[in-house]
Amino acid sequence: MNRPDSNPTVALVDDDTSMVRALARLVQTAGYSVRSYNSGTEFLNDSLSTAAICVVLDVQMPEMDGFELAAALAQRGVSIPLLYITAHDSPWAREKAADAHAKGFLVKPFDPKELLGIISGINRPQAG
Repeated sequence: MNRPDSNPTVALVDDDTSMVRALARLVQTAGYSVRSYNSGTEFLNDSLSTAAICVVLDVQMPEMDGFELAAALAQRGVSIPLLYITAHDSPWAREKAADAHAKGFLVKPFDPKELLGIISGINRPQAG
């Protein structure tokens, strides 16, 4: 059995509870630990949230959308890879994600292998 801290952690932020559950199962089957949040505020209030290797976050959420969460992290000086997911694709959202140097932008429903591929790429040690 793996030690609790032996697997890299992926943070999931989405107000859709069923989506969070499905993503958590998917990410865990790939060998990652998961910390799930139903809002950007909940994520920001967890002192362990920024220990994740990346954050998979929904673009559209009440109270604080994914871009507002990214801005709040930047304001706090937190640099963590972001992977945006959305059910509402738009050129504006894609541009905003690109401006934020997002590691990915996936439109629901997306290919689970694509999501895991992006996370795996983030988790790979950089040469050099």
